[in-house]
Amino acid sequence: MRKIPQNGLSSRSTITLVIIILISVFLIYSYSHGQVRNEEDLIYKTSDALEKTRFYRFEMYSNLSMMNENFQIISAEGQVDVFKNKMYQSMTLQNRSLEIVVIDDQAYYRENNGLWQTEKLEDTEKLNVILSEQHMILSSAENATMSREEDVWLLEIIPKQENVLEQMQSMGVDTSGIELKSFVTRYWIEADTYHIIEIESVTNAEMNIMGLKTPIELKSTILLSDYNKKISLEAPVTL
Repeated sequence: MRKIPQNGLSSRSTITLVIIILISVFLIYSYSHGQVRNEEDLIYKTSDALEKTRFYRFEMYSNLSMMNENFQIISAEGQVDVFKNKMYQSMTLQNRSLEIVVIDDQAYYRENNGLWQTEKLEDTEKLNVILSEQHMILSSAENATMSREEDVWLLEIIPKQENVLEQMQSMGVDTSGIELKSFVTRYWIEADTYHIIEIESVTNAEMNIMGLKTPIELKSTILLSDYNKKISLEAPVTL
């Protein structure tokens, strides 16, 4: 029997070791970045991306439809630095406009382009309310379904009823006389980063108006962009 030269055995061992390392790296990479197998995978990866978000910009629109009329409840846009507790937001509520700048625990605000006023904040965690709410809704998702549209995932979930009511209340809607009929939240998620780029929440309910049960529909849209692109926020006035 012909003996294998020592240097040949060493070369084969080296090649085998390299192959094993490459396979291991591939399996690890596939596990963390691979294809989404089900709704739970997509929710996990999306929630993980939310937790790692530092900067983002947003636009938000909410409309209420009732008695064949459509009312815009809120229109807003802004940007947030999650880690440094900084935020800018411009908001329109019917005929009222409001601007808010937050730097650490100091808030600056003005209405209808008037004079800036200041106020000390006790709870700066509320600055990240958009991502926090979505994380809560995703973590408690029921009956989730998903589909793929080119480079975007569409995730549709049924949030918990109490979460829907809390979201409506945060928009200034009085929920005391409202009976929920159906509600759904849809997420459009980038397939490569798992960043949410659009959220649509549709709630159908009945409201007691002068003793009559009146059907209403509340539709809210949130657009998210510029994830982790550094922003610069300064106080509008000097204290």
